[in-house]
Amino acid sequence: MEDGEGHGMLRPTLLLNEMLLIQALVIVYMNGTAIENFACVIFNVSFMNCTWHVSRTATRDTQYFLYWQPSEEEDITGCQDYIKDDSGRHTGCRFQNVTIAQNDAYFLVNGSRSGQNIESYEKWIMLHEIEKFTPPLNVTVNCTEASHSCNIWWKPPRTSYKKRSSCFKYDIVIEKKADPEKITKITSETTEYKSINHETEETINIEEVM
Repeated sequence: MEDGEGHGMLRPTLLLNEMLLIQALVIVYMNGTAIENFACVIFNVSFMNCTWHVSRTATRDTQYFLYWQPSEEEDITGCQDYIKDDSGRHTGCRFQNVTIAQNDAYFLVNGSRSGQNIESYEKWIMLHEIEKFTPPLNVTVNCTEASHSCNIWWKPPRTSYKKRSSCFKYDIVIEKKADPEKITKITSETTEYKSINHETEETINIEEVM
């Protein structure tokens, strides 16, 4: 047997994907040092912010690092744009060009202090559940003085995750300028509303409430 073949038999077969490799390398030396209150939100269709609080035992030299995997078909990547506190510790991450898949996204935050690894934090999140929608689009109001009525139309908000129009509900809030305390609130499942008995100048707000 040649030396090269013998050494080849001892080489580990790299069958683990990147997520398992990262998990295998996380060695927890100090319990109770993981981050707290981890949360993410997707906004403006393709932007996402994830934030967390440092642990109650964190020292000024503690540092955190975030890794995430949007779906099983994608690679794990580290944060490229950290949010920092006054001590320079990472307390969040900004993401761009985020797309929403139908399965859970995986998040891992680990770190170190005084040269030792701290406890890691893991979380799986359904991204479509954390999306903050844009306001309804192209709101149009057409009021007729003769009939004292207004017709209101709008289009559903832009979203990263494809949704049927029937998935949305809207609140139409009508406030009379002559009497600001007199507010009318209507919930609609369509993108059209007709206001009857329009007699005075009004302010109309439409909010998506799904």
